[in-house]
Amino acid sequence: MNDDKVATPKLETDGSNWGTYHNRMCLILRSCKCGDHLSSATLMATYQALWPTIDAALLQVHWESNEISVISLIVSSLLDSIFSLVKNKVTVYAQWDTLKTKYETHLVMNQLDLHTKFINTCCIEGGNICEVFDQLAIIQQQLVSCGVTITDEEYASVLRNTLPKSYESIIAGMTVVGEMKTITLTVVIKFALEAYDRKVTTGEVTAETIAFAASGGKETKKRKANDQGTHRGSNGWHGQQPFRLRGGGFNVCGVHTGGG
Repeated sequence: MNDDKVATPKLETDGSNWGTYHNRMCLILRSCKCGDHLSSATLMATYQALWPTIDAALLQVHWESNEISVISLIVSSLLDSIFSLVKNKVTVYAQWDTLKTKYETHLVMNQLDLHTKFINTCCIEGGNICEVFDQLAIIQQQLVSCGVTITDEEYASVLRNTLPKSYESIIAGMTVVGEMKTITLTVVIKFALEAYDRKVTTGEVTAETIAFAASGGKETKKRKANDQGTHRGSNGWHGQQPFRLRGGGFNVCGVHTGGG
């Protein structure tokens, strides 16, 4: 490896970002022509092709030098609690194998748990659609961090299935749009939030219904409407603070919902 500074990814203690960490670390080492160190504890035949200017007689020395550099890179990416797992491993391969053994199993379980939450999260009748959509956006980002790709089509489908039964009337409208083009995230969010606006205006969604929904239907304690976000603020949003995009429209769950 050369002496150029490398932006070192950090592995979270719970391994929640293992997928992203793994991919970034592999990319960094391949770009430094040191990827072989992750898959072998000894000099590989392919190493000569990576370092054609190094004399064959000196290749082992070069390998050992790079081994030290890669170990330092990996160690610098680990918090103290994780470092204890690899501190007695004397090769890059042994360190990497230890991390993979621990976190790939954890990653799979975490992916399953997050994906279950993603597809099963729903908004209770009278609840705040904005908050539920924001929760789903957070879960989606956590899945991405775990290396899971959620297509726009799947994301749009999940948002549709999140809606309470009283929102079924807007599905027909989305379907009409879908006959001409794909029912995108933008379309689902636009129709859902417009329906939410109408329910707030007509009193179907109030501070009380939101509090009741947020408690899972077990709490009816009244709260002020402006604390629950049922009324529009100066930015025209229900208790949210989305930023205005150039050209108009809001950014909701990372999606441009159109001008206005």
